[in-house]
Amino acid sequence: MEKDLAINVVDVEKSYGKLKVLKGINMAVPSGTIYGLLGSSGCGKTTLLRCILGRLAIKSGTITTIGKPPGTYGHPVPGRAVGYMPQESALYGDFTMMETMYYFGLLHGMSLKEIKLRGKFLLDLLELPSGNKLIAKLSGGQQRRVSFAVALLQKPPLLILDEPTVGVDPLLRAKIWHHLMQLIQTQQTTIVITTHYIEEARQAHLVGLMRDGVLLAEQNPNELMQLHGKPTLEEVFLLLCTTHDDDDELVELQNIQQNYRPKTKTGSVEDEDAVPLIHKKPHASAKGCHILKELCDMKSVLPRPINVVAQCWKNFVKTYRNLGLLLFQFILPTIQVVLFCLAIGRPLSGIPLVVCNQDHSSVSGPSDICDTSYRLGDLFLYNLSNSTGSTLAITQFSNKDDAIDQVKQGKAWGAIVLYENFTENTMQRLTDTAERSISAASVIDNSTIHMYLDVTDIQVSIAVENATIAAYEMMLNTVLNICEQNYNFNINTRSPLKIEQPPVYGRTDLTFTDYMGPGVITSITFGISIGLTAVNLINERKEGLIDRTWVAGVNVTEIIIAQVVTQFFILLVQISLVVVVILYGFKIYNKNTNSLGLIGLLAMLEGLTGMAYGLVISAVCNNETSAIQIAIGSFYPAIVLSGVMWPLEGMPLVLRYISYVLPTTYAAESMRSIMGRGWGLSEMDVWRGYLVAFSWFVILLILAAVGLRLRK
Repeated sequence: MEKDLAINVVDVEKSYGKLKVLKGINMAVPSGTIYGLLGSSGCGKTTLLRCILGRLAIKSGTITTIGKPPGTYGHPVPGRAVGYMPQESALYGDFTMMETMYYFGLLHGMSLKEIKLRGKFLLDLLELPSGNKLIAKLSGGQQRRVSFAVALLQKPPLLILDEPTVGVDPLLRAKIWHHLMQLIQTQQTTIVITTHYIEEARQAHLVGLMRDGVLLAEQNPNELMQLHGKPTLEEVFLLLCTTHDDDDELVELQNIQQNYRPKTKTGSVEDEDAVPLIHKKPHASAKGCHILKELCDMKSVLPRPINVVAQCWKNFVKTYRNLGLLLFQFILPTIQVVLFCLAIGRPLSGIPLVVCNQDHSSVSGPSDICDTSYRLGDLFLYNLSNSTGSTLAITQFSNKDDAIDQVKQGKAWGAIVLYENFTENTMQRLTDTAERSISAASVIDNSTIHMYLDVTDIQVSIAVENATIAAYEMMLNTVLNICEQNYNFNINTRSPLKIEQPPVYGRTDLTFTDYMGPGVITSITFGISIGLTAVNLINERKEGLIDRTWVAGVNVTEIIIAQVVTQFFILLVQISLVVVVILYGFKIYNKNTNSLGLIGLLAMLEGLTGMAYGLVISAVCNNETSAIQIAIGSFYPAIVLSGVMWPLEGMPLVLRYISYVLPTTYAAESMRSIMGRGWGLSEMDVWRGYLVAFSWFVILLILAAVGLRLRK
């Protein structure tokens, strides 16, 4: 009867795309027995076990494990009722053996005292070294034994062991089998075991012989050997495999398993009519409803505190054991900020510039400017040399063509040429009035400063232009102020523009670094967090750790909460270092010194948003390469379009609208308003950044949860 079966698999099919892995499997495992599942690699054994555990969704058929379908709400499978040992060791290399026991013991709801006693017993039983030894320093065989101990830890009523005796010497193998037999006798444990050692499986109560997704036979090993007249179980398996490969008898052998339905404890054989050979495949809409039901399953949504604590403890132990990597994570954002502040937006220096001043005389300063022998070209050059500090490295040439050749040869970024009658024509231009005829074209040309620039580097060109304009304005103001009583200057020569000081917000000495600084804080914390989490779960998935964690009963919400908690503390240190360096080390402009809390909170939200995005990447990617490509490929456009590097007003309208939906744009504007204007949460430009960042954080967490749930 089904109530006497620990596992009942009825006509189960499972496919990966067009590849059929399980082809109408029927399998029955009575309670309190050892069931040996035999078959070559790739025949579908591991897939079948994962279906039994509820780790894989089946295409058709039914599975019950300990009386209910696995994953049913309130059912402890997956969870404490099952001990699972996968093919991989699936252990955290940074843990000691006892830490491994504590981690999985907490997941199964055991007390610390129970874990300590049970862990010590199992380590002694399996002849393992000191429990304080790291998993990574154990041999492959020892790691397999620790994995076996984890499966036995909570004394589960159901054990599923995938190749538990691989790499184990014969004496220890015999000891393991003896312990399994004791579990059957003393605790009525049901054990499903796969093994490559076919003769070893003779100790099982039942064996299932599997090939190409079909269960060829299921019966007591001794009865199988007697039925087929073979002295060993291996020869029986070879016979059935050979027969299975014969196309003429394929149809008959697909049903052969029905001749070997196991007897229940009552001694009766299951009614074959009660086991339909063909099940109607679910409709596509029904399949969609099933997926939606799984996503809304309360067991996979509601967190359990003890599991969250165990996951957080695991994350912190892993982080602590990689102390060098942890310190690097702490200082990496600071290093990036330091490089930014040192390399971006600082004043340029040492720009090679050549000057051909054909309007010259020997003067030491502007004191004798109204003297008729004084030349404005010299005053301009004096201002150009002394007002720009180390920005320009000026070399004088007497010949115009030689000066321009320096630019053509790439030896200078620009050449400035002043004609011989520069002073006279400038003064004539300044003294022209409305009543007099406008200055002739030759006067205008001779009073003009001619610049020949190499504009391949626009920032250098702008610096040269600004320095030249500043020097000319200083020269002009000096002439107007000192010589006004000697000359009847045109009133229109004075600029009608007056910039009032101080500015409404900011300072006149602010640099491009001050403009980018607020956005750099948000973008760096966002980007670093993506990198820290994008491959984290992928590595655990590849090593089988996530799979084992799911089987232990951990749900998606618990993993995500633990990731958020762990990342919060890492971000706390990172943001503290970044804020100290950028505000106090490089003195990036911050109008309100009391806004540190707002700055830190916004940076934290951006960091957590980046972490959530990294979890989404982990959920959708299968390997580290694709995860890194997605992370880098999406981070760069987010920074370019967010207004951190260039104002949004410089973008086409379509791109501007796209930038508004990114998680970094409003955050950067908000940070700029906090630091540059001293605004608080009462201003929309500020609270909007917090709202958008938090909304993205929640949305990405939900997407990560859905992605991880579907991958289960």
